[in-house]
Amino acid sequence: YGTLRAMRLLQIHPRGVDGVVLDSLLAPGINFMSDYDAQWDPVARDLAALCDVDPVCGEKLGHAAWATLSGVMTRLDDAEFCPAFSGRATLRLRSMLLLGHPVFRAHLFALAYRLSRCGPADVAVVEHYLGALLSVLPLPPGELRVSPVLSNHVALSELWREPAPTSQELAERCANQIFCPGASVSIGALYDIWPRYARDEYVGQWPNTRTPILAMNGTLDP
Repeated sequence: YGTLRAMRLLQIHPRGVDGVVLDSLLAPGINFMSDYDAQWDPVARDLAALCDVDPVCGEKLGHAAWATLSGVMTRLDDAEFCPAFSGRATLRLRSMLLLGHPVFRAHLFALAYRLSRCGPADVAVVEHYLGALLSVLPLPPGELRVSPVLSNHVALSELWREPAPTSQELAERCANQIFCPGASVSIGALYDIWPRYARDEYVGQWPNTRTPILAMNGTLDP
Protein backbone atom coordinates (compact mmCIF):
# COMPACT_ATOMS: atom_id res chain seq x y z
CA TYR A 1 0.00 0.00 0.00
CA GLY A 2 2.96 2.32 0.56
CA THR A 3 3.79 2.10 -3.15
CA LEU A 4 0.24 3.25 -3.95
CA ARG A 5 0.71 6.27 -1.70
CA ALA A 6 4.09 7.04 -3.27
CA MET A 7 2.58 6.96 -6.75
CA ARG A 8 -0.27 9.21 -5.60
CA LEU A 9 2.35 11.69 -4.38
CA LEU A 10 3.93 11.65 -7.83
CA GLN A 11 0.52 12.16 -9.44
CA ILE A 12 -0.38 15.18 -7.31
CA HIS A 13 3.11 16.64 -6.75
CA PRO A 14 5.23 15.26 -9.61
CA ARG A 15 8.21 17.47 -8.67
CA GLY A 16 7.86 16.98 -4.93
CA VAL A 17 10.65 14.44 -4.54
CA ASP A 18 14.03 13.73 -6.16
CA GLY A 19 13.48 9.99 -6.55
CA VAL A 20 11.21 7.15 -5.49
CA VAL A 21 11.84 3.49 -4.64
CA LEU A 22 8.81 1.21 -4.97
CA ASP A 23 9.45 -2.08 -3.17
CA SER A 24 6.78 -4.76 -3.83
CA LEU A 25 4.83 -2.69 -6.32
CA LEU A 26 1.05 -2.58 -6.29
CA ALA A 27 0.60 -1.96 -10.01
CA PRO A 28 -2.27 0.44 -10.79
CA GLY A 29 -5.02 -1.14 -12.85
CA ILE A 30 -3.32 -4.54 -12.65
CA ASN A 31 -3.20 -5.64 -9.01
CA PHE A 32 -6.52 -5.83 -7.15
CA MET A 33 -7.36 -7.15 -3.71
CA SER A 34 -10.27 -8.97 -5.33
CA ASP A 35 -7.63 -11.11 -7.10
CA TYR A 36 -5.44 -11.65 -4.04
CA ASP A 37 -6.57 -15.21 -3.29
CA ALA A 38 -5.80 -16.27 -6.87
CA GLN A 39 -2.15 -15.23 -6.60
CA TRP A 40 -1.03 -18.07 -4.31
CA ASP A 41 -1.25 -21.23 -6.41
CA PRO A 42 0.91 -19.79 -9.23
CA VAL A 43 3.65 -18.97 -6.72
CA ALA A 44 3.40 -22.45 -5.20
CA ARG A 45 3.75 -23.94 -8.70
CA ASP A 46 6.84 -21.82 -9.37
CA LEU A 47 8.36 -22.96 -6.09
CA ALA A 48 7.57 -26.56 -7.02
CA ALA A 49 9.37 -26.10 -10.33
CA LEU A 50 12.44 -24.90 -8.41
CA CYS A 51 12.17 -27.97 -6.18
CA ASP A 52 12.11 -30.23 -9.24
CA VAL A 53 15.47 -28.94 -10.46
CA ASP A 54 17.07 -28.98 -7.01
CA PRO A 55 19.20 -32.14 -6.56
CA VAL A 56 17.84 -33.02 -3.10
CA CYS A 57 14.27 -31.72 -3.31
CA GLY A 58 13.78 -33.04 -6.84
CA GLU A 59 15.04 -36.52 -5.99
CA LYS A 60 12.96 -36.80 -2.82
CA LEU A 61 9.73 -35.77 -4.56
CA GLY A 62 10.41 -37.66 -7.78
CA HIS A 63 10.72 -34.43 -9.77
CA ALA A 64 6.96 -34.05 -9.35
CA ALA A 65 6.90 -31.57 -6.46
CA TRP A 66 3.63 -29.88 -7.38
CA ALA A 67 1.81 -33.19 -7.74
CA THR A 68 3.11 -34.32 -4.34
CA LEU A 69 2.44 -31.03 -2.57
CA SER A 70 -1.01 -30.47 -4.06
CA GLY A 71 -1.93 -34.11 -3.48
CA VAL A 72 -1.03 -33.95 0.20
CA MET A 73 -2.80 -30.61 0.73
CA THR A 74 -5.92 -31.87 -1.03
CA ARG A 75 -6.02 -35.08 1.00
CA LEU A 76 -5.66 -33.32 4.36
CA ASP A 77 -9.46 -33.19 4.49
CA ASP A 78 -9.66 -36.97 4.11
CA ALA A 79 -9.49 -38.66 7.52
CA GLU A 80 -8.32 -41.87 5.88
CA PHE A 81 -5.20 -40.15 4.58
CA CYS A 82 -2.33 -40.71 7.01
CA PRO A 83 -4.71 -41.47 9.92
CA ALA A 84 -1.94 -41.21 12.53
CA PHE A 85 -1.41 -37.53 11.68
CA SER A 86 -3.41 -35.36 14.05
CA GLY A 87 -2.16 -31.98 12.88
CA ARG A 88 -4.00 -31.75 9.58
CA ALA A 89 -6.04 -28.70 10.64
CA THR A 90 -2.89 -26.98 11.92
CA LEU A 91 -1.00 -27.65 8.71
CA ARG A 92 -3.91 -26.38 6.65
CA LEU A 93 -3.97 -23.20 8.73
CA ARG A 94 -0.20 -22.66 8.73
CA SER A 95 0.38 -23.53 5.07
CA MET A 96 -0.38 -19.94 3.97
CA LEU A 97 2.07 -18.61 6.52
CA LEU A 98 4.74 -21.00 5.26
CA LEU A 99 4.10 -20.28 1.60
CA GLY A 100 4.25 -16.52 2.12
CA HIS A 101 7.41 -16.59 4.27
CA PRO A 102 10.72 -16.35 2.38
CA VAL A 103 12.52 -18.66 4.82
CA PHE A 104 9.90 -21.26 5.67
CA ARG A 105 8.32 -21.74 2.23
CA ALA A 106 10.83 -24.45 1.26
CA HIS A 107 9.75 -26.48 4.30
CA LEU A 108 6.37 -27.17 2.68
CA PHE A 109 8.00 -29.67 0.33
CA ALA A 110 9.76 -31.49 3.15
CA LEU A 111 6.48 -31.70 5.05
CA ALA A 112 4.67 -32.99 1.97
CA TYR A 113 7.38 -35.60 1.42
CA ARG A 114 7.08 -36.81 5.00
CA LEU A 115 3.29 -36.97 4.95
CA SER A 116 3.18 -38.72 1.59
CA ARG A 117 5.21 -41.54 3.22
CA CYS A 118 3.26 -41.31 6.50
CA GLY A 119 5.53 -43.54 8.55
CA PRO A 120 5.54 -43.21 12.36
CA ALA A 121 8.78 -41.22 12.27
CA ASP A 122 7.43 -38.99 9.50
CA VAL A 123 4.29 -38.16 11.46
CA ALA A 124 6.33 -37.44 14.59
CA VAL A 125 8.61 -35.06 12.68
CA VAL A 126 5.75 -33.12 11.07
CA GLU A 127 3.81 -32.79 14.31
CA HIS A 128 6.92 -31.65 16.18
CA TYR A 129 7.65 -29.12 13.43
CA LEU A 130 4.14 -27.65 13.58
CA GLY A 131 4.29 -27.47 17.37
CA ALA A 132 7.60 -25.61 17.30
CA LEU A 133 6.75 -23.31 14.41
CA LEU A 134 5.20 -20.46 16.35
CA SER A 135 8.12 -20.31 18.78
CA VAL A 136 10.59 -19.49 16.01
CA LEU A 137 8.47 -17.16 13.88
CA PRO A 138 8.98 -13.44 14.56
CA LEU A 139 6.21 -12.13 16.79
CA PRO A 140 4.41 -8.88 15.97
CA PRO A 141 5.34 -5.77 17.97
CA GLY A 142 3.41 -5.01 21.12
CA GLU A 143 1.49 -2.18 19.47
CA LEU A 144 -0.16 -3.41 16.29
CA ARG A 145 -0.59 -0.48 13.93
CA VAL A 146 -3.15 -2.28 11.82
CA SER A 147 -6.72 -1.19 11.10
CA PRO A 148 -8.93 -3.80 9.39
CA VAL A 149 -11.58 -1.11 8.89
CA LEU A 150 -9.18 1.20 7.04
CA SER A 151 -7.72 -1.73 5.10
CA ASN A 152 -11.15 -2.87 3.95
CA HIS A 153 -12.15 0.72 3.17
CA VAL A 154 -9.21 1.22 0.80
CA ALA A 155 -9.49 -2.26 -0.71
CA LEU A 156 -13.18 -1.97 -1.53
CA SER A 157 -12.98 1.65 -2.66
CA GLU A 158 -9.80 1.63 -4.75
CA LEU A 159 -8.49 -1.91 -5.14
CA TRP A 160 -11.55 -3.89 -6.21
CA ARG A 161 -12.35 -4.89 -9.77
CA GLU A 162 -15.37 -3.29 -11.38
CA PRO A 163 -17.77 -4.84 -12.08
CA ALA A 164 -17.17 -6.57 -8.79
CA PRO A 165 -17.04 -10.37 -8.63
CA THR A 166 -19.84 -11.87 -6.58
CA SER A 167 -19.25 -13.55 -3.25
CA GLN A 168 -20.13 -16.85 -4.87
CA GLU A 169 -17.55 -16.34 -7.62
CA LEU A 170 -14.85 -15.52 -5.07
CA ALA A 171 -15.76 -18.54 -2.94
CA GLU A 172 -15.77 -20.89 -5.93
CA ARG A 173 -12.39 -19.58 -7.06
CA CYS A 174 -11.00 -20.19 -3.59
CA ALA A 175 -12.46 -23.70 -3.40
CA ASN A 176 -10.79 -24.63 -6.68
CA GLN A 177 -7.32 -23.72 -5.42
CA ILE A 178 -4.82 -25.65 -3.33
CA PHE A 179 -3.66 -22.55 -1.45
CA CYS A 180 -6.21 -19.85 -0.73
CA PRO A 181 -5.89 -17.47 2.25
CA GLY A 182 -9.52 -16.35 1.81
CA ALA A 183 -8.79 -12.62 2.05
CA SER A 184 -10.68 -11.79 -1.14
CA VAL A 185 -13.58 -13.95 0.01
CA SER A 186 -13.89 -12.29 3.41
CA ILE A 187 -13.49 -8.73 2.12
CA GLY A 188 -15.76 -9.39 -0.86
CA ALA A 189 -18.56 -10.46 1.46
CA LEU A 190 -18.68 -6.83 2.63
CA TYR A 191 -18.88 -5.27 -0.81
CA ASP A 192 -22.65 -4.75 -1.04
CA ILE A 193 -22.97 -3.11 2.38
CA TRP A 194 -19.71 -1.16 2.56
CA PRO A 195 -19.91 2.67 2.25
CA ARG A 196 -17.20 2.99 -0.39
CA TYR A 197 -15.81 6.40 -1.24
CA ALA A 198 -15.89 7.67 -4.84
CA ARG A 199 -12.91 6.94 -7.04
CA ASP A 200 -11.11 9.99 -8.39
CA GLU A 201 -9.18 10.38 -11.63
CA TYR A 202 -5.97 9.08 -10.08
CA VAL A 203 -7.22 5.60 -9.12
CA GLY A 204 -5.82 2.86 -11.32
CA GLN A 205 -3.52 5.29 -13.15
CA TRP A 206 0.25 5.40 -13.32
CA PRO A 207 1.96 8.67 -12.42
CA ASN A 208 3.11 10.93 -15.25
CA THR A 209 6.43 12.21 -13.94
CA ARG A 210 10.06 12.72 -14.82
CA THR A 211 11.09 11.73 -11.29
CA PRO A 212 13.45 8.71 -11.35
CA ILE A 213 11.70 5.57 -10.09
CA LEU A 214 13.24 2.26 -9.04
CA ALA A 215 10.58 -0.49 -8.88
CA MET A 216 11.38 -3.89 -7.37
CA ASN A 217 9.25 -7.01 -7.10
CA GLY A 218 9.88 -10.53 -5.86
CA THR A 219 8.81 -13.12 -8.40
CA LEU A 220 7.96 -15.56 -5.57
CA ASP A 221 5.87 -13.12 -3.55
CA PRO A 222 2.21 -14.16 -3.58
